[in-house]
Amino acid sequence: MSEPPQYQILPLNTSVHHRTDFDCGEPQLDRYFREQASQDIKRKVAGCWVLVSRDSPKSVMGFYTLSTEVVDMKQLGDADPDVAKRLPRYPRLGAVLLGRLAVAKTAQKQGLGELLLFDAMHRTLNAQIPAALMITDPKDGKAAAFYRKYGFRPLNPERLFITAQQLQVILGKRD
Repeated sequence: MSEPPQYQILPLNTSVHHRTDFDCGEPQLDRYFREQASQDIKRKVAGCWVLVSRDSPKSVMGFYTLSTEVVDMKQLGDADPDVAKRLPRYPRLGAVLLGRLAVAKTAQKQGLGELLLFDAMHRTLNAQIPAALMITDPKDGKAAAFYRKYGFRPLNPERLFITAQQLQVILGKRD
C-alpha cells in the first residue's frame, strides 16, 4: 500500500517533526502526541507514525500508534462463530493495538484518517512478528463507527477487533 504522492507516512522523528502545534481537537490525543509519544518510542512501548505533506514535511497532519497486545481467546467467545473458527486454538493470541489515531483539525474531512488506518493495517500485516488480530479502544461512539466501517467488530464493550485474514481482504480491495 502506498500513500498518495503528496503525502508521506513516516516514523515520528522528534528532531524533525513539529509536535507542539498539533491540534486534533481532542485534548487527550494532543497531549499524548506532544508529551508522551516520544517517551513511549524510547521505552519500546509503542511505535508512532506521522502523516506529513511532502511540501511541508515538518508539520504533522496526523499520527497513529501501534504496540503489542495479547488477547485471551475467552474474550472472543461472543465473536461471530465464523470469525472464531478461523483463528488458532491457543489460549492467547498475539495482537497489534492501534492505540491512538488522530488527524489535525486543519486536515480533517479529507480522508486522511482512512489513509492512516490503512497504513496501520498494512504495517500490522507486514510486521516481522505476525499477529492474529488488530485491536483498538475507540474513545467514543463516533470513533467506534469509523472503525466499524472498516470491518472492526466488538471484542467487549470498550474494544473492537479485526482479524489478520480480514485485513488481507480489506487491503486486497485497495491495492
